[in-house]
Amino acid sequence: MNRIDPVKVPIMKKATAIISVILALVFAANAQKVESTDQADAAAAALKVFQTLQKQDWAGLFHIVSFSPALQKQMPNDSSEFARQFVSGLNENAEDAAATRKLFDGMSEIKVGTAVVTGNKAAVPASCRITIEGNSLVFNGTANMIKLGNVWRWDMTSSDDPAEATETALTALLGMPMN
Repeated sequence: MNRIDPVKVPIMKKATAIISVILALVFAANAQKVESTDQADAAAAALKVFQTLQKQDWAGLFHIVSFSPALQKQMPNDSSEFARQFVSGLNENAEDAAATRKLFDGMSEIKVGTAVVTGNKAAVPASCRITIEGNSLVFNGTANMIKLGNVWRWDMTSSDDPAEATETALTALLGMPMN
């Protein structure tokens, strides 16, 4: 029969306590790394949203946006078809199409801040300058992002109505003019 030396028991307890503290610190450090990575990834994805809109790359938009499950079922599965349908819908009203082009053509000085991550959602403070016909304003808004798997996307899951979801997301993204 093995006997435990009573002198060694306190040492084992102390060693166990020290190992527990070290493991807790390791887990905390790794959790901070994950959070830091999520913050950086969400901010990078938000910047990509602005750049995609600025370029009016509607096929590219397909890859960086997330719609509600009901809307997702109605969307084409192909980025080229998505872009074709997007442009077709945009061009239904020539005045709206021209205003949209001016808005996105006028974007410059795009900046994103540090994402505030809560679960699979992130709010990324953002700003850009929009110049239209010589008039220039700086807008401060929030890019609302959602993480699907390991990828951050622009969150348009707020409504099953595509116009309402787009308006909500774009209004938050651009925010209010500051000057």
